[in-house]
Amino acid sequence: MPDSLAGRVTRAALWSGVNTVAMRLSGVVITMVMLRIVTPAQFGNYAVALAVFTVVSSFSELGLTACMAQADMDPAEVGPTVSFLSIVIGLGLAGVMLLLAPQLAVLLGAPDSANALRILALCIAMVGLFTVPCGLLAREFRQDAMFFGAAAAFVPGNVLMLLLALNGPGDIAFAWSRVFGQLVTGCVLLWFARKFYRPRFDARQARRVLRFGLPIAAANLVGFMLLNADYLFVSKVLGPVRLGIYTLAFNVSSWATATLSSMVMNVAMPMFSHAKSDPDRLGRALRSSLSLICLAAFPISGFTLVLSGEIVDTLYGHRWIDAAPVIVVLGVYGSLFVCSLLLSNLLVGAGMPTRNLVVQMIWLVVLVPAMFAGVEFDGMRGAAWAHVAVIVLVVLPAYFALTRRLVDHLGRILLASTLPALGLTIVSALAAWAAKQVTDVTVLRLALGLTVGGVVYLGFGLPVMGRFLPGRVMRLLGRVGLGDWARYPLYDHLRRPSAAAVRD
Repeated sequence: MPDSLAGRVTRAALWSGVNTVAMRLSGVVITMVMLRIVTPAQFGNYAVALAVFTVVSSFSELGLTACMAQADMDPAEVGPTVSFLSIVIGLGLAGVMLLLAPQLAVLLGAPDSANALRILALCIAMVGLFTVPCGLLAREFRQDAMFFGAAAAFVPGNVLMLLLALNGPGDIAFAWSRVFGQLVTGCVLLWFARKFYRPRFDARQARRVLRFGLPIAAANLVGFMLLNADYLFVSKVLGPVRLGIYTLAFNVSSWATATLSSMVMNVAMPMFSHAKSDPDRLGRALRSSLSLICLAAFPISGFTLVLSGEIVDTLYGHRWIDAAPVIVVLGVYGSLFVCSLLLSNLLVGAGMPTRNLVVQMIWLVVLVPAMFAGVEFDGMRGAAWAHVAVIVLVVLPAYFALTRRLVDHLGRILLASTLPALGLTIVSALAAWAAKQVTDVTVLRLALGLTVGGVVYLGFGLPVMGRFLPGRVMRLLGRVGLGDWARYPLYDHLRRPSAAAVRD
């Protein structure tokens, strides 16, 4: 990639990482507080409403944000039409969701979720208003704006949620907080974008953007149905109380996914779009992005897996402990999903959204019966095992088959990008598991596991991570005597003689 593009991508990735990590850590703290106030049933009702909202909002956007972010689209030409389509479709789907909320709630086995559904319909209406600024900021890799938008909404939105939860149903508190947060974030993004095209319908531009956006919207719809199919099955078969527990398990096991998905969606697709004309550049972009993602995602999943019981008991309270066995299974799924998401964005960025849609449809067709069988056979854990089996046996092989022609030596790139992080994660997770055995106090077990596992991962991982670290960090490591250790790949340290041996 050219230096200017590489610099913009790196800055965008760092800002996206800061944004998602900060929001995720803050969200964990808020969830800890909220789950000591709300009941599992109320949390389950909100999970049902959020699942419906997520599916509807994924289609209401119609892939129009991706259109604005495409390098070969002129924002001045398509902007007015994109603005018109996004506003009209958002308002229309919001009205449908508002009217059908009671019927949807009964159909999904959680009739008490109807009010939360009605409130979240307001978020659907707002999606269209902020499509253009989101697309423009993604096009310019302005992840700093995304961070400031999320940060501006965090404090007032969560204060509102806590006040409402202390004085009313928890699912209503979650829903109103989301509406307020989306409004504040959208206004901040609009201010950063400094552009808002007046809505105007142009049939020629509409055909152009819909030709590109509809396959993306369909893939997003299928993808979000995949992400929420388990919620709907668990709610229908096991009820909102078990759904609340399963939702917590999925949230905890998805820390890696939630932390990195935003970076993948906002940075990887525009990056692949710029590099798609050169297979070598595309391969380098894939290798660097996949390596960075695996180095971040795998340890999060590994530590979550071996410390699941301690995490749930310490952070959320013992009444949620049934989520721990589900987290053990879903911890594996979280990292695999992020890898599949990157390959999905590779297809879209290379101008092949229809192929991505095909994989998503195959995924959904296979997952539905697998999820039904899993829930019937083993309840919440059965749903988790269905996710793992389908992504390993069907989804990742399908993405590999479709992307191997885009990138030379794809198999080597995938192995070189994933194996170092996998090896480091296994060693550090085993260290974390061993460390927690020295005490029976839950809080100490969690603290010891995270500390020892983290030290082992960073100690052995610095030579692998060194090429991704900013210059300031490398200079800081140099001051504490770790500069050479982080500067050279691990295999160089293994085969190079030590300084003492050379002097002898």
